Amino acid sequence: MRVLLFGASGMVGQGVLRECLFDPDVESVLSVGRSTTGQRHEKLRELVHRDLFDLAPIERDLAGFDACFYCLGVSSVGMTDEAYRRVTFDLTVAVAGVLARLSPGMTFIYVSGMGTDGTGQGRVAWARVKGKTENALLRLPFTAAYMFRPAFIQPLHGIRSKTRLYQALYTITRPLLPLLRVTLPHFVTTTEEVGRAMLRVARHGAPGPVLENEAIRHLGSSPVERIPETLSIREGDVVTVSRSEIEGLGVFARRPFSAGQRIRRITVVRQVTPEAPLLEDLGERADHCDYPDGKVVLLRFPDRHLNHSCNHSCDPNAYVLYEADYCYLVARRDICPGDETTCDYNINITGGTAWACHCGAARCRGTTVGDFFRLPLDIQREYRPLLAEWFVRRHAERLAQLP
Repeated sequence: MRVLLFGASGMVGQGVLRECLFDPDVESVLSVGRSTTGQRHEKLRELVHRDLFDLAPIERDLAGFDACFYCLGVSSVGMTDEAYRRVTFDLTVAVAGVLARLSPGMTFIYVSGMGTDGTGQGRVAWARVKGKTENALLRLPFTAAYMFRPAFIQPLHGIRSKTRLYQALYTITRPLLPLLRVTLPHFVTTTEEVGRAMLRVARHGAPGPVLENEAIRHLGSSPVERIPETLSIREGDVVTVSRSEIEGLGVFARRPFSAGQRIRRITVVRQVTPEAPLLEDLGERADHCDYPDGKVVLLRFPDRHLNHSCNHSCDPNAYVLYEADYCYLVARRDICPGDETTCDYNINITGGTAWACHCGAARCRGTTVGDFFRLPLDIQREYRPLLAEWFVRRHAERLAQLP
């Protein structure tokens, strides 16, 4: 994902920039503003432009982005209505209009605020201006546009507000924030959650164009990687994801692999727990997970298609090797470019659910039993060297009884 960021030197923008730089799926970030952020990172390029009302001199730099995170804004405190409207409405809509012309395929996300008047007709000036801005942005011909309405944003990771009044408020309330997050969850979020929520929405979309504080906090509760719609893989990767003749999606080799060769390391996004459950509304599913040593872990794309949501085969050409804190996809036999990599779901599992198998292998057993010890004895003996150390440790007595 290529990200265009306005307002990276502000409190919210700093948080969004931090999450973009940490996100492995963000290829590059172009920060546009009147001053630099002072940060240095291989992903980050900064473009200082004094007059943001006139983007003509830098238009060539603004095309070809997947998402724009517009975090540029000011407090209405101490400003006339006219001055506030010029920065909040006139400038925002002017910039967005240029971007819609240059990159209509991008997703545009605007940081608005809780209490914004969506009718644009209310009595509170700042809320009315914000509402008119939102409505104008939603009329532009972007692929998608979303309005973020956070309430109280707690700055994390050393981030500070440039507005002295706000920074003083954050300093005073810092000891109370853990309590406020529990007692007033609809009104408190963090710079980290806002940044993560923006990345999530840019990838997956959202149920509606306006996201209030509670939705932002939910969407930003954990880092979640892109769920691909186009099934694209980075240039140079050793596998690709595409439709399978077995079922659904499959992972296919892009180059040859010899028996015993490691194809790729399988990457875990996070552990799934009652406190951090799967977010099914964003496409996370149980069959995107692996279950090593009694834990449940969510796999990153494309690895989620390698094990449990890739296609099972009763005669797999690959298996998963667990080694220390990592696991790898390893070829069981020679694999040619274009071959689908498959694993047997009955390895390293007991007490699973059985279902009909249509893998098409010559030795298809007709059923995926979901239990290593329910496999035919000759298959158990064949798979014995492929078992994970933690599985062997848990089932040492039963494995010792194999003839």
